[in-house]
Amino acid sequence: MEATFKVKTIEESGQAYREYIAEHVANIAKAWVLVEKQLTGISWLDEFTMSLIDNRVKTHDASKLSCEEREGYRRNFSPCEQDAEHGWTPEGVQKGFDLAWLHHKNRNDHHPEFWILNGRPLEMSFPAMFEMLLDWTAMSLKFKDTPGKFWEKKRYWLPLHEETKKVVDRWIQVFDEAIR
Repeated sequence: MEATFKVKTIEESGQAYREYIAEHVANIAKAWVLVEKQLTGISWLDEFTMSLIDNRVKTHDASKLSCEEREGYRRNFSPCEQDAEHGWTPEGVQKGFDLAWLHHKNRNDHHPEFWILNGRPLEMSFPAMFEMLLDWTAMSLKFKDTPGKFWEKKRYWLPLHEETKKVVDRWIQVFDEAIR
């Protein structure tokens, strides 16, 4: 059976991929606005911490448009007829995606995999953990779910340090409330 593609050209595929990234980044910004409203009265979240988070929101997943990641992600999430015509096999696409993901998780500390050292999870920094929760919230906005439901499904296989899990447990409700 031949593969079917939503688009024919690499240009169309690239445009669809850029639109996907733009939507995700917009959802990160929307999640931040919604969560920020929930933070009124939390005195230890000072202006500096809020500024750090704000900067992370503005640069979230920028590496997905880099040379090292763009094509691996594009071919995986938005394949096109031209890719197949140029000899891209499913195995080659998977290998390209695996390399793009390796690059992404090793350069973006909002992914738990960034915090693995010698096979053991390290405790995530608060800004990285907060961005991770914003990422979950953005995906929840897209898929009409909640970050808490994602956490319930994934908590036992995500490679998170026990202390990070405790912090997520304390914060997850804030993110759920933000999108209700």
